[in-house]
Amino acid sequence: MNNRSPTQDAANWARVRQELAQACEIDGSALNSKDKVSLDMFIEMRETNLSFELVVGYRRMTLSASATGNFQTSFAELLKASPTRTVAQAEQILARMAAYPTRVSQELVNLREGQALG
Repeated sequence: MNNRSPTQDAANWARVRQELAQACEIDGSALNSKDKVSLDMFIEMRETNLSFELVVGYRRMTLSASATGNFQTSFAELLKASPTRTVAQAEQILARMAAYPTRVSQELVNLREGQALG
């Protein structure tokens, strides 16, 4: 289950900026055509992601309130895909379930912030 706290959000943006900087350091002329296209697509995706960094209200409402791919459906999919053949696996699922209220609280904070920002 992913963490949507403000601290984690800042860390995620820092990671995207770092990935972009590292990708931009790659000499594309040394790559074959397929790898060059992959590099160009990777850079474009990171630049597109970063273009939304300052649009907090939009991000908060879009990511949290979407009909599909939201945190509720992701959690349900995670549980469906999690194996439960052993006691240890069952305990991992229970730990994820115990962490879910924290995740819901993070989403509520994000939704309220998005609503306040418009």
